[in-house]
Amino acid sequence: MDWIPGAQYPHGAHAGKHVTGKTAAVILAIRWMGHAQMGLRDIARAQGVPCVMLPSGLNPSNVAWHLVE
Repeated sequence: MDWIPGAQYPHGAHAGKHVTGKTAAVILAIRWMGHAQMGLRDIARAQGVPCVMLPSGLNPSNVAWHLVE
């Protein structure tokens, strides 16, 4: 897992270097991210990496449910 703090990258394209061929999934925690970071979703899709929009908390069961939904 590579946790990327929203404050570290003001725009999703800046965090795009973290999405590689080894990335299993990108999880965007909507509650804690800025609008400009939505670009990371497009970067993941362009590389064929699944991208999950997580609208609520980080409880492991909740994250797993959104991954398989």
